[in-house]
Amino acid sequence: MIGDSITHSWSQYPDVFEGSNLLNLGFPGDRTQNVLWRIRNGALDGISPKLVTLMIGTNNLHEDKKAYPPDQPEDIFAGIQAIVAEVRTRLPKSKIVVFSIFPRKAGPAYKRVKAVNALLPQLADSKSVSHFSLNHFFTTEKGQQDKRFYNNDLLHLNKQGYLAWATALKPVLDRHELKINPKALGEKE
Repeated sequence: MIGDSITHSWSQYPDVFEGSNLLNLGFPGDRTQNVLWRIRNGALDGISPKLVTLMIGTNNLHEDKKAYPPDQPEDIFAGIQAIVAEVRTRLPKSKIVVFSIFPRKAGPAYKRVKAVNALLPQLADSKSVSHFSLNHFFTTEKGQQDKRFYNNDLLHLNKQGYLAWATALKPVLDRHELKINPKALGEKE
């Protein structure tokens, strides 16, 4: 699993992937360029996973009040595209699933999230790269961020959010013969 702090926080719920050989390459604060650097400098060396998941870009979307302006959606997409190309080069036998960036609180950053997410389906090649949006699990009927799944910052998921994500991941992982621990989801085996 490649990503930022949202992916990294799966480490708080290791029982969800019990019995799976999972490598969590989520690093807090990572932007697309950080992920690309990590991959080019050995993060994937010596492994050959069935499946690689990627959700990155949220840290490229922050508000203007930070130390630097937010990246444009097209630039974020180009960064994600470069990551996918690098993963394909280094792990040619692995399938890649690119997930849409999760919803944010209403505002300019969420508009940029939607713009990036609209571009992501272009990465799917119906062979080794697929795109999935899990965002309907994290939005209300009106298409707004469902705050029940988020911490107070309305960016990072809470436990209920990670369990919703695990539920959403189950059919994706089943397609690749990977499992989620049903007990962690409150299901019977």
